[in-house]
Amino acid sequence: MTYTVDQFGPSDLLTSKKFAIRRVQVDVGNTGFFDGREFRFFRELDIPAGTSLWTRIIVDSGNDGFIVRSQTVEAEEGTLRFRVWSDTALTTPPAFSAPDGLTSNVLPNNTLPSAPAYTRTTVFENGGDADPIFNGDAEVIDILRSRSSGSTSKATSNYIQAGGERGVGPGTYWLQFESIGNADVTGLYNLIFEERIGQG
Repeated sequence: MTYTVDQFGPSDLLTSKKFAIRRVQVDVGNTGFFDGREFRFFRELDIPAGTSLWTRIIVDSGNDGFIVRSQTVEAEEGTLRFRVWSDTALTTPPAFSAPDGLTSNVLPNNTLPSAPAYTRTTVFENGGDADPIFNGDAEVIDILRSRSSGSTSKATSNYIQAGGERGVGPGTYWLQFESIGNADVTGLYNLIFEERIGQG
């Protein structure tokens, strides 16, 4: 028995106009990716032993925030501790500036012509090695650690990925990249995130 549905749905849900071969189109991925609201941020890391680098993320209070799709840290040399501090913890920030576009950048994750124009509202700024001053009740809300293996001349990079998605609401967040061993750290941080637009 064959069932047919006259004028089935919007045309962009079908793979073809030809009867008998058309199928319902299914794209693997998040709506935000196809809607142009998914982005990636990266920062190359070069951290002297016993010091930290900082990145500030400002999530627009007028939006829902964003969903972390993927977050990774990689240490090619040294021992790296990555921590995220809540916005209420900070009293005195160091100087911050926009990513330089070479060692750090924020880019759309979908540049296909079919992706609609969308203006990112989340702000990413990088600081140097000047540490901020925190209140006594400072709170760490995320942490990852990565350590290269072997001697400096034969070191093997260690790649760590945080599992599972997480939602980040409006506010200001401070990313700390800290060299906690006796050696300098070289490595890389990557973040893929989707901005939300009030879906809840």
